[in-house]
Amino acid sequence: MAERLNINANDFITREDFVEWVLRPTPELNLYWAQFLQDHPSSKTDIDEAIFFIKNIIPDEKQLDDKKLEKLWDSIKEGTAGRNRSKKSFTWSVAAAVIVLIGLSTLFYFSVNSENERTEYSSMTKTDEGSNEIKLIFSDHSERTFSSDELEIKYNTNGGIEVITGTGKKSANITKEARDTGDDEQKKAFGPIFKRGGQEQLNQLVVPRGRRTSLTLSDGTRLYLNSGSRAIFPVKFTREKRELFIEGEAYIEVAHDSKRPFITVTNEMSVKVLGTKFNISAYPDDSDCSIVLVEGSVQAEVNSGKIVLDPNHRLVYQKSTSEISLEQTEVLPYISWKDGWLYCKKEKLSVVAGKLSRYYDIQIEFEDQETPELILNGKLDLKSDCSDIFKAISSIAPIFCDISENKIIVSKKGDK
Repeated sequence: MAERLNINANDFITREDFVEWVLRPTPELNLYWAQFLQDHPSSKTDIDEAIFFIKNIIPDEKQLDDKKLEKLWDSIKEGTAGRNRSKKSFTWSVAAAVIVLIGLSTLFYFSVNSENERTEYSSMTKTDEGSNEIKLIFSDHSERTFSSDELEIKYNTNGGIEVITGTGKKSANITKEARDTGDDEQKKAFGPIFKRGGQEQLNQLVVPRGRRTSLTLSDGTRLYLNSGSRAIFPVKFTREKRELFIEGEAYIEVAHDSKRPFITVTNEMSVKVLGTKFNISAYPDDSDCSIVLVEGSVQAEVNSGKIVLDPNHRLVYQKSTSEISLEQTEVLPYISWKDGWLYCKKEKLSVVAGKLSRYYDIQIEFEDQETPELILNGKLDLKSDCSDIFKAISSIAPIFCDISENKIIVSKKGDK
C-alpha cells in the first residue's frame, strides 16, 4: 500500500527541487518526480495545484536565470525566518518576494485637448453599449457585427476590407454590401455621415467587454484593441497627417511614413509619431490615461506643452488634477494583454480585479475594505477561465472567492 504523506500543495511550492523541476525539467528530475507520483498517488492533486501556481503566478520562467532564482529563494527564506505563520500565509509571501523594477517619476502639468477636438470625435461614438459582439460601423452608419472569438480586420490601400475569423478567411470589400443593408432609422439616429475635412470617410470599430480584436489600417498600421474599447479611423488616409481616435486601450504598431505623422487622439491627450510601437490606455471610467512606449519615439501634445517619451517609459495623466507623471518602466506588464497574459508588478488586487472584470466581462465585488488592498506579483494566464484565475489567486492569498456564472464575490479568508 502506498504511503500517504501529510503534505499539501504549499509544501511542494516551497521545495526548491520541485520548482526547479517545473521550470527547468531534466531527465533526472523527470525520473525522480515520476517515481514520487508512483509511490504517492494521493499527492497528485496537490502536485497539480502547485504546478498551476508556479506556472501562472510567479514570474515568467524565462526571466528566472540562476541568479534571480537564487535571489527569489533568499527572499523567501529571509521573509519567513523566525516567524510563526500558516502555510497559506507563507505561500502568499512567496508570491510577494518577486523583485520589481520601479522607475523614477517626474511631474508635469499641462492642459488637455481642446473642446473642439474632443467634440468632433465624441459625436461619432454613439453605439449600443449592451451588445456583446464586435461591431464595425461604416461612414454612412450601416454596420456589421462579428461573433468570432478570433477576429482580424484588414483595410487595404483602396479601402477594401478583409475579415479573418477563427474559422478561416473571408476576403471581400464589404463596405458596399454593408451600406446596402443599413437601417434608415439607425442612420437618422446617428446624425451626419462620418466625414472629416470633406475628404476622409471615418469608420468605427467597437469592441465590447469580454472581447478583443486586431485591426490593420490602410497604411499598414496595426492596432490590437482591448476589451471595452473603440477606434475611429479613416477608410483611407488622404490628409497630410494620419489620425485616429482611441477610447479604451490599444497597442499600436505604426507604419513608418516620414512625410505623414501619425496622430492618436483620446479625450484627454494626443500622441504624435512617425513610426513606433506603443500602448495607450484611455478608458472613460478610469481615473487616468497612460502611454507606454515600446519602440521608437512619441510626443504627447497638448494646448500648452509637449513631452517626448523614450522607449521603456510610461506617461500617466491624472484626469482630476491634470497632473502628468513620466517614469522609466518595464513595458511587458502593460502590453502582455495582447498576447493573453496579465503581468502584475506590485499591483493591488482591486486593480487586477478591475482589469479582469473588463477583460472577461464579469462582475467582481469585494465584501470588505482590506482585501482590495492586497498586493499581487507575477503573471496570470488570460487564456484560462476567469474562475480558474481567482481559484489560483485564492490558493496563495488570504481570500475566499464565491464564484457564479457572471459574478465573483471576494472576501477575507475566515469570514466565510
